[in-house]
Amino acid sequence: ISWGTPRPANYTLRLQPGVAIGGVVLGTNGAPLPNTQVTIAYNNSDSGWDDPELSVELPGYVRSVSAGFTDATGRWAFRSVPPEKKGFQIELFHPDHAPTEVDVRPVVPVDRELFAILRRQQLTNQLRAGSSLAGLVVDPEGRPLPGVHVSNRAYLTNGVTGADGSFLLRPIVPELFDVSLWARGYAIQSVRLTPDEPPQRIVMQRAGRIRVRVVSADGNPIAGAHVALIDPGLDPEVNWSWSSDADGRVEWDSAPSSGGYRFYVSAPGYQTKHEVRLVVSEEESVIALDAAPMAEFLVTDAETGQRIPAFKVIPGARKGQDSELDLIPYRFDISASRVGQNGELRMELAELLDPLFQIEADGYLPVIADPGPPRPDGNARVECRMKPLRDVDRIRGRVVDASGRPVRDAAVAMATMANSIEVRQGGLTSSESRFLRHTDAEGRFELKPQPDGVWVVAAHALGFARARVGGGMDQDLVLQPLGRVAGR
Repeated sequence: ISWGTPRPANYTLRLQPGVAIGGVVLGTNGAPLPNTQVTIAYNNSDSGWDDPELSVELPGYVRSVSAGFTDATGRWAFRSVPPEKKGFQIELFHPDHAPTEVDVRPVVPVDRELFAILRRQQLTNQLRAGSSLAGLVVDPEGRPLPGVHVSNRAYLTNGVTGADGSFLLRPIVPELFDVSLWARGYAIQSVRLTPDEPPQRIVMQRAGRIRVRVVSADGNPIAGAHVALIDPGLDPEVNWSWSSDADGRVEWDSAPSSGGYRFYVSAPGYQTKHEVRLVVSEEESVIALDAAPMAEFLVTDAETGQRIPAFKVIPGARKGQDSELDLIPYRFDISASRVGQNGELRMELAELLDPLFQIEADGYLPVIADPGPPRPDGNARVECRMKPLRDVDRIRGRVVDASGRPVRDAAVAMATMANSIEVRQGGLTSSESRFLRHTDAEGRFELKPQPDGVWVVAAHALGFARARVGGGMDQDLVLQPLGRVAGR
């Protein structure tokens, strides 16, 4: 709904019955461990970011759900695992033990027994002992520094120093003992501490400042510009970024007091500067961004000449810096797609070599359009005539076993010139989840036609099948048993 499509007046969200799972948590002494926090986390790859129109209700958007705490007998239960979920993690946290994570992939054969144990609520996890890190943070004169942000380098645990400059991080996973420290006016730094020892003294050094003002080519301030530190040589390797204020200004007051750093600067409607080198100084640096070139689209019906009411444009590129493009001739970025209406759209021309656009509309065959050379003003115009989708163009069929019986929940995907597919443990992984579907109770599937479709591939624990895409397709894919390699 939030990706450029009109908001509906009403929307019905249909909830499926959840699957119940559970288990017991033990402490280091083997006794039941009460008050352990249990969280169910979903894989980011299942969030649907690469095709929100098809997956707005995927639980991946939730990211994580609390399953509560273990009871006096160490037991926990969660009754809302999605029935079609392909993977999730169980995260266990107790203040006296190391954080623990259990990966569960119900569609992978080696994990099916694990999932069966979870459904019987009989999974047992014994937690390891956790470590702690203690410190005392002071300024160059030896005075305690309150309010210093302290985090474990793995970002599993973090805290802030108290009024006396002290901190205690626990529990820490064994062997992860680097911490990062930062505070306004002091240089960020990383130190390695000895676990489970008395507080260790850390001296923070005063920082230099880098002041930036982002403006347009004619000198007007740009509010909301994104300024990000990209220098990998900074210790610790941190992800610092800012958004410019109404005057286009940004200030970094935690820079080490000497040296220069590289920044990435971008803003909507302007060309990105990928590497700007700035040095610590009290003087303000001015970064001017040029207006971004634009692409204009006119999309019509190839038979009637009428403008198409609504369509989607997915930007991509024929070439790039990715070495993988030696094998894959182009890529499209579904997350950057835009929706046009009444046959028209105006969008920024992506900063890519040899840009391409895939244009899609309901009821029409998708088209890959080449904008050609830009006009003298740097802008491009794309006129696209789309052919109506006929029944013979549809990509559909059934997945069946060797006896001709339909196979439910088989993974089916389309391999294109830009989308690769891997067969893994009786399932499929696709570089873009919008090309991946699962069969229904009758073994049926339907995929959107693609202008560069090559193969339709199916996989299940029962086997593997594939068929060439030639225009349309409506046939059975017969699973053939997977081979087995064994040895000792």
